Amino acid sequence: MMLRNSYAFVDALHDDVNKVRVKPRYDTDISDHLSDENKFMESWRRQTSREKSILSDLFVGVQRSTLHCMDCGNQRCTFDAFWDLSLPIPVHSTDPNRRIHLEECLKLYCDKEVLDGDNKVTCNYCRKRTSQQKWLQIEKFPQILVLHLKRFVETSNTYHIKSDNIHKNLSTVQFPLTRLSLECTTDKEIPPTYNCYAVANHCGNRGGGHYTAFCRHSTEDKWIMYSDERVSSLSSLTSVVSANAYILFYERTNPTSHL
Repeated sequence: MMLRNSYAFVDALHDDVNKVRVKPRYDTDISDHLSDENKFMESWRRQTSREKSILSDLFVGVQRSTLHCMDCGNQRCTFDAFWDLSLPIPVHSTDPNRRIHLEECLKLYCDKEVLDGDNKVTCNYCRKRTSQQKWLQIEKFPQILVLHLKRFVETSNTYHIKSDNIHKNLSTVQFPLTRLSLECTTDKEIPPTYNCYAVANHCGNRGGGHYTAFCRHSTEDKWIMYSDERVSSLSSLTSVVSANAYILFYERTNPTSHL
């Protein structure tokens, strides 16, 4: 599918321009005795010591994963780099008139979940397999934010468009074209805002379909549609937001710091 092929292309391009030719190995995990801030700094140092290119400078962010032991009450944070965020859509529907806001998808991505039963993990503090709460937050925001809407999911619901056991969610996800706030994804006092500059669309199902792209004109207040060899202006900005939207590309509006 396009998403997998896109990742392969970006990975190959990043490898070609990666400034790091000899990647250091780290034989130990980052110590839990460090503060969360120092953990993040060490995680970012390791990331940039292995991956450094114009692509990673633009696209890579860092998310914080927190595990809270429901037995002893201790919390453990880890930090992982990301190139994109794959967002669940909270409601499954074959009706494109069913509208959901992008903020709902972002909140669901970051919501707390309980790891229980077979999903229990060993607590680093009390050394027992316990039920734990897990949640995600964005620690470092990238300059270019790529949001993948998880339209293709496995479900037993027979009302979805099917290809094998994979079903497509046709809900329309309402996303802002300007000033997207990521306040719900972080505890930062002033989260950044983003403007949308491109949308990749998918029409059809997993077994077949067609891809198009909407891109904001760099100097004029209009959007352009690309469909194979056909290029045309969109008649209305409202056409950009549709039930076919699959991957959203946002650019940060405020300057990034060194982190």
